[in-house]
Amino acid sequence: MFSRLRGGRHLAAGIVGLALLLASSSQASAHARYASSEPPAGAMLDGQPFVLKTYFTQELMLKSTIRVMDSNGAQVDLADGHVDADDPDRKAMLVSLPALPTGVYTVEWTTISADDGDTESGTFALGVGMVPPSAGQPADAPSTDDDESWTSVVVDVY
Repeated sequence: MFSRLRGGRHLAAGIVGLALLLASSSQASAHARYASSEPPAGAMLDGQPFVLKTYFTQELMLKSTIRVMDSNGAQVDLADGHVDADDPDRKAMLVSLPALPTGVYTVEWTTISADDGDTESGTFALGVGMVPPSAGQPADAPSTDDDESWTSVVVDVY
């Protein structure tokens, strides 16, 4: 009777240990990824000055950066990109933009996670007077229209 009880305790301890290991490993590999923005990725804007606010999945360190570039690669924002100090969760960044001419603009961001110090980078497009190509699809996210890209990822892993 006691050997049965000991076996059950070992099994329970093993399950708890495995659960803790899985929980800690998912936290260790976490990154502060793009979640959303105001205006949203792929938006068509009227060119009036505005403040772009981006949201991320984890708390950000102050060294995280955001900037907006034109089609020639020139920075067009007011060089004030920063983590939003008014956000109690520290998961948002702000950058101010002046009046902009018609065109496509690329938002470039690099985050440093306050949880584990890992970095993540990505881009998305905004259009002034036009809808940007691949509207609404951040560049770091896989395309949902192209199943072939997922197939090649799966094949490469195995």
